[in-house]
Amino acid sequence: MTQPSEEVSLLISKTAGLSCDDESLDLEADTENAVNATNLSLVGKLIIDRAVSLNTVRAVASKAWNFPGGLVITPLAINTFLFGFNKVNDRRRIFNSGPWSMVGAHLVLKAWSPSLVLEEIDFTYSPFWLQIHGLPPDHKTVRNVEKIGAVLGKVILVDFTSKEVLLWQNFLKSQG
Repeated sequence: MTQPSEEVSLLISKTAGLSCDDESLDLEADTENAVNATNLSLVGKLIIDRAVSLNTVRAVASKAWNFPGGLVITPLAINTFLFGFNKVNDRRRIFNSGPWSMVGAHLVLKAWSPSLVLEEIDFTYSPFWLQIHGLPPDHKTVRNVEKIGAVLGKVILVDFTSKEVLLWQNFLKSQG
């Protein structure tokens, strides 16, 4: 067996006494910079049982979202990406225009709070539009749409303009 080099021996001696019980460091937050950065970004997780490449996500997002050169995508974990925008309005448009699908997978988009690490972001909830077909005219009410939507989760918005228009629509929409 060979002897460790002098550099390795020095490294071993420097780290031998370290433990998790040592004093913690007093780290300072740069909240202003972090807020500015997170205001221009979204974290997205693809709900799919296989890994999707950065190139695939980049190609689909650039085409679907129409950002020629104005979108930076950084992989964070398997099927989890940071989408960086140049303008707050672009970020807002993409976030509010969902839900999004890529390569047959649901893309859950979340704002990244500056005080959270990636593992603390909750990807278990995602708003989506629900279309309700086949209700007879006398059952096309906001209350009934809310009841149906509530079966799946929290209803955020019921989309219709007036009772008269509601009677002639082919379907009703509820976002939850």
